[in-house]
Amino acid sequence: MGTKTIRVREDVYEVLQARKRPDESFSELLARLADRETAFEQGFGALADVDFEGGLAELDSRFAESFRNAD
Repeated sequence: MGTKTIRVREDVYEVLQARKRPDESFSELLARLADRETAFEQGFGALADVDFEGGLAELDSRFAESFRNAD
C-alpha cells in the first residue's frame, strides 16, 4: 500500500500526538479516528428506550457500561 504526506498545523499535530496510543502509528490513529463505527457515533440513540421517569438507575448503569466498552 502506498503512502501520502500530509501537512498539519503544529496545534493539530499536538492534539493527534496526545490521542495516539503508545503502540499505534499515526496511520493507525487516523484510521481509528476516521472510523464511522466509533463508540461516539454508536452512542447516538442508545438511550431512546430508557424510561426517564423511573429509570435513573438504568441510565446510570448504561452510562457506566458505555465507558467500559468505549475502547
